[in-house]
Amino acid sequence: MTVERVNGLTQAQRLKMAQRLNLHHDRSDRGQLLPLTAIALAEPSGSVRQKAGRAVALAAALVSERLVVPVPVEVHPDDAGEHRHQGLDVEDEIPLPVAAGAFGNTVLAFSSAEQLAAWDPVARPMTMSAQRVALFATQTAAPPSIVVDVASSSPVTLPVAAVHALVGGDTWLPPWADPALAADLVAAAQTQCSDIVDVRVAPTVTPGQDEAWVGALQIAILFRVDVGADFATQRQSLANALAEVGRHPRLVAAAPAVELVPKPVAAA
Repeated sequence: MTVERVNGLTQAQRLKMAQRLNLHHDRSDRGQLLPLTAIALAEPSGSVRQKAGRAVALAAALVSERLVVPVPVEVHPDDAGEHRHQGLDVEDEIPLPVAAGAFGNTVLAFSSAEQLAAWDPVARPMTMSAQRVALFATQTAAPPSIVVDVASSSPVTLPVAAVHALVGGDTWLPPWADPALAADLVAAAQTQCSDIVDVRVAPTVTPGQDEAWVGALQIAILFRVDVGADFATQRQSLANALAEVGRHPRLVAAAPAVELVPKPVAAA
């Protein structure tokens, strides 16, 4: 079964994060592909786990590196004959491109001016901190997400938990690499079914997404089959365990959607 998630920051959190954003840009930056971002994007993307791994690597790179976005300009030049960049003052909000994603709207950003030009040849590039792009995403979509290099052969989706980590300037710990999350899910499941032995978290492909990873997780719930127990009773307790795992707050915050898969295991 699949459970969709809706997450966002409170207004107080948004205001606090907005105050922390750095609006100053390095004028020597010409929108080139930066080193850590380049390494992240060069990682293999053949399997679902590899695609998710690229997202983890890119999120880590963007803690210290920036993205490129199209800059809004006036339709008509000002008196000096130059187009003015719009939304560059502290109090202004810069609109970023938004597209329909798997779980709602997603913000588009780019690793370089070259990738922006591949998406829109006439777009004018502007560098922007990943933190600021992430904050815009939280104000635009629920659950928020960012797609980087949408026109490339292998775009990268930064899902809700990665976006929230970037807003805070933190490194994203993916759910499948978080043993504390797995332990919490096991404990939650065992409150409903004593036959639960383990819970395993992995990235999974969402149907209809052309094998792209867009943040969904598969939660495998391993349970012992008690041949001496009443089948209907065990089935109900297992269903209760799946529901308990599916609504766990840490899982709700970690992914836009989860697939819950019960898996029987042989008794020891």
